[in-house]
Amino acid sequence: SRRTQSGPSPRSVVVFGNGRLRRFAAGAFFEVRIEHVEVGYAEGLAIGVTTTVPDPQQQELYTSGMQVPDSWSIGYGGTAWLNGRSTPTPRWSPLSLQVGDVVGLLVKGSGELALEVNERWVLDGIRADVPLGKPLYAFVELLGCTASVSLEVGAEPPAPSPFAGFARQLRSPYVAIDGLSAQRVGVGPEGPGLQCVLFGDGPLYRFPQGHYFEVCVEEVTTGFNDGLTIGVTTELPLAPPPEPFVTSEEVPK
Repeated sequence: SRRTQSGPSPRSVVVFGNGRLRRFAAGAFFEVRIEHVEVGYAEGLAIGVTTTVPDPQQQELYTSGMQVPDSWSIGYGGTAWLNGRSTPTPRWSPLSLQVGDVVGLLVKGSGELALEVNERWVLDGIRADVPLGKPLYAFVELLGCTASVSLEVGAEPPAPSPFAGFARQLRSPYVAIDGLSAQRVGVGPEGPGLQCVLFGDGPLYRFPQGHYFEVCVEEVTTGFNDGLTIGVTTELPLAPPPEPFVTSEEVPK
């Protein structure tokens, strides 16, 4: 689907799927591929679902996904629209999408939303309370920089990335990673890097008793009154912050 006119008018159109969304073990899911982008906009693709059967005579009246009744969507300028209320998604914005990128929306069995880009889950656990007892219908808004998409027919939700080590792209410059080992390097008694945070590279495994991981302490330093902190977060940063996380208290969620 493609906007037939670029520029400020019209800058957005809403396109609906032609049937109910397919449900998988993980939930209801669909994907689109970015076919054409334009520059000079502060917003982009919105991808969403609705429980209302789209009326062909009314579809052309919608110029925003937020106008679609009984709907939940993600995108715009970095926002999730949750059936009448909005919440920011500071960890992801559609402005980063390029031609060829694939974007998928998952409605989980819990009613939460998750978003994947190129088989990587970039947003997860968005509390949307989507009713699961009703059929869901897909829609996309071709907004701003996203001018054209194609539907990935038959797409299935990608599996979560396994937890297999440390996330190298999120490491502090004061940390050296070698296989499954990580070590502070170039750190003085009071200099930068004395504290630093490491992240795993994927979701934790869930055992019958719950989520679990462990580390082995390989080396210690004397003369300090604190030490290792071990924890979990529900949101893995998509890219290193301008300044590396120094303490666990700085990690969101």
